[in-house]
Amino acid sequence: MIVCSFGVYPIILTIKAIIDSMKNLILLLPVLFLLACTGTEKAEYDLIISNVNLIDGTGSALQENVNVHVRGSKIVSINRNPLTQIENIIDGTDKFLIPGLFDCHVHTSDYQKDFPRFMHYGVTSVFITGGDHCTNEYYAEMRKRGSQFSIPAPRVFHTSQHFTMEGRHPV
Repeated sequence: MIVCSFGVYPIILTIKAIIDSMKNLILLLPVLFLLACTGTEKAEYDLIISNVNLIDGTGSALQENVNVHVRGSKIVSINRNPLTQIENIIDGTDKFLIPGLFDCHVHTSDYQKDFPRFMHYGVTSVFITGGDHCTNEYYAEMRKRGSQFSIPAPRVFHTSQHFTMEGRHPV
């Protein structure tokens, strides 16, 4: 009889390793099953402002304790239904929600400092009527700041430099 130098012992170890692996797999299957059953569905709304007092800007009466549902950058629903979503909710209890305000006469010599202040007070659009910095480049910088979403800034409208003189009001 010829006995291989490896003998029967490595085969027994291999079978034992397979059996141990099967035991681990059997223990792992319920965990994988539970993970597969948990809800990973995306929230229906990107943001919900709950129980807020809404002034809609149309002249209608105050809407008290409503839920405002936002998807993307649009309000898609306003109601008093019970909430089913539990994430991305801002509690608006005892607070007021209004449309963005438009300041129709603004002068700024430092828009980087002024724009966050406008946003803080609810001014989401401004009309720049001229000033010391009436140049195409300066207006372009302000418009660019107002058209992005990473830094708080209002949307910018302005007079044409052709109708103003540096440091003067529009004619």
